[in-house]
Amino acid sequence: MDILPILPCAVLVTDLQGHMEDASLEMVTTLLGAETHWQGQPMECFLPPASRVFLQTHVWPTLFQTGAVREIHIKLRDPQGQTLPAMVNARVTACEGQSCCIWVFFIAPGRSQFEAELIGARAAAQALALNLSQANRELLDAQAQLRAQAQAVEASNRALNLLSQTDPLTGLGNRRMLEHQFARWSPAPPDRAAGHQGSATVSLLLVDADHFKLINDQWGHDEGDRVLVQLAHALQDSVRRSDLVIRHGGEEFVIFLPDADAVVAARVADNIHAAVARIFPGQRPQPLTVSIGAVTVVHERDTLALDSLVHMADTATYQAKARGRNRTVAALPPTQDPSPT
Repeated sequence: MDILPILPCAVLVTDLQGHMEDASLEMVTTLLGAETHWQGQPMECFLPPASRVFLQTHVWPTLFQTGAVREIHIKLRDPQGQTLPAMVNARVTACEGQSCCIWVFFIAPGRSQFEAELIGARAAAQALALNLSQANRELLDAQAQLRAQAQAVEASNRALNLLSQTDPLTGLGNRRMLEHQFARWSPAPPDRAAGHQGSATVSLLLVDADHFKLINDQWGHDEGDRVLVQLAHALQDSVRRSDLVIRHGGEEFVIFLPDADAVVAARVADNIHAAVARIFPGQRPQPLTVSIGAVTVVHERDTLALDSLVHMADTATYQAKARGRNRTVAALPPTQDPSPT
């Protein structure tokens, strides 16, 4: 890729997890900042929040499904914090024997003027085509192909909407998003000095609202929905930026904490209990409480199963409820059997 640095456009090369590996000079000076250490960082660093969500819920799934995306409109953020409209094309390919993704950004600060110029240029081209019968036939063929592509894109968007990864009530992700993020999770590099070759540390919390049925029975489902939305906000406010909060179903929520040990998981659980104590359902003076099951495992990444983590956390949640609710119980990982008593 010796030609990459001198390309007269913003080009970025990432791995399949979105970590930046190489870039053109224009990409570096326009978006990354010439003095920053950007290599190895996630490409989300130059995206505003809405674009990050769009990248995870639409762009990456389309790339993994079709191998390419074209003419995707997205917002970027330069080193000074200014928002820049852009159009991006991307393709999954092989770079020096490794799978990677190449991104080409067309940054258009004066987008409205640019679109007007495009419309004018198209009108001029159509007027010229009227005098050239052969060119006119080719233009009609091209228009037919564009309509077919637009219909295919629209059908793909409808399919993606049906496979939405967002819970409509709380705005959190759902179980499909959890599965997607868990599958894409790449653990921290192995600590060879400590002998942790290829091992991964990960934690998961299952949060269940206590006595939630009584809220619906006494104050109605509208109040129950309001409490669920407040609980979702409390959970989001209690976790790290790298953690994922999803609604698992009903009044159950799951929090995925990548690269987090038991100490971090316990700290997040304490934050949740404190935040939930500020939620008061209906007219009662007692605040909402939650029971939390926590599990932390350290073992080979290839053998790490999401279903097993959720099952262990669920079992621990039942233990928390059996012990009086409003508490966190940590589950023993499967490799640590309790000593006989």
